[in-house]
Amino acid sequence: MDPFKIYKAVKEQYKSYIQTFQVFKNAEIKAFVEDGINKRKMLWQEPVIQISKRFKAGEPIANLISKGWLHKDCAKVYPGFIPYAHQQKAIEVVAKNQQNLVVTTGTGSGKSICFELPIVSHCLRQAEKGAKGIKAIIIYPMNALANTQYEELARKLNDSGLTI
Repeated sequence: MDPFKIYKAVKEQYKSYIQTFQVFKNAEIKAFVEDGINKRKMLWQEPVIQISKRFKAGEPIANLISKGWLHKDCAKVYPGFIPYAHQQKAIEVVAKNQQNLVVTTGTGSGKSICFELPIVSHCLRQAEKGAKGIKAIIIYPMNALANTQYEELARKLNDSGLTI
């Protein structure tokens, strides 16, 4: 399947469909409309094709655990996980340096992991000490995001001893 051939065929079919009910008596108007369809994107915009480079990989989660940045059971909650370099830096700032941070990066870049992993690690450490009660509160700006993140985190935390 060639997506460019399909795109061209769909455009031609749509153009043909539109032209079946557009009858122009004035040749100038007809030429203007045809020029608009063919040259000025009157009916459609050309597709945007963007190839994005992958985010730079950080170290495997096992390395972050061995550095003491994360609780050992994070390997069970996030088995085989390799964070992006910006996620690793966020984990370092929060877990190792005990500092706050602001993460600004694009959609799909894994911003949630930047706070989620340090929170899970903290909760695992507190559970290990026998601490009871709420350890963290996560506030999301939209219900859809909250619901999606809740389901994913609940799945990860299954069998970890932590609840959400």
